[in-house]
Amino acid sequence: MMKNKVWMAALVVTLCAANVKTVWAQSDSTRVQTETLLVTTTTRVQTDTLRGEAGSQSHQNGEIEAKTAGTGSALRFGVQGGYFLDQKSPYLGVHFKHGLPSNFLLSAPNVEYAFRDNGTFFTVNADVQYVLPSRSNVNFWFGAGLGVARLSFEDSAKDTDFGVNLLSGVNLKGAGVVPFLRLKAMLFGTSEIALGGGVTF
Repeated sequence: MMKNKVWMAALVVTLCAANVKTVWAQSDSTRVQTETLLVTTTTRVQTDTLRGEAGSQSHQNGEIEAKTAGTGSALRFGVQGGYFLDQKSPYLGVHFKHGLPSNFLLSAPNVEYAFRDNGTFFTVNADVQYVLPSRSNVNFWFGAGLGVARLSFEDSAKDTDFGVNLLSGVNLKGAGVVPFLRLKAMLFGTSEIALGGGVTF
């Protein structure tokens, strides 16, 4: 009888130990699943945060580029005018602008004709402009290029000069058009300073 009781007690202890082990295993499994869920949630939140920051940065960059007047890859046409200080003559001209690989770099070839009393003066220029990034509708820029100036007089005397152009100016973003003011120095055989402005469509 005593032997049977001992066997029964041993069986009960074994079953209890098995149940405790099962509970511990389930507890460990639940803890592992909980930790995995927390890690997954944290990773997802961090990923969403990074995406949000990247989207915000991209939006800000887009705003800067959108507000940088006169840039873009499309070919644009414009007119300009002003006054040649050394020639003491007003001038009119036309230009084209086209975006280069950089969002803020433009090619700006142009032709200008001065209205003189005793002859003609005109220039043909291959200029490049760099528009400074800006969050506003006002953009400052500077540039340089090569040019040729042709001066002829009524007595048939003619003079052709080749040189370098240095430019600076400011663009004002408009509704579909870009007005600008410009200062230009032409370093030819005889230097020339031009003050003026224009509109790019």
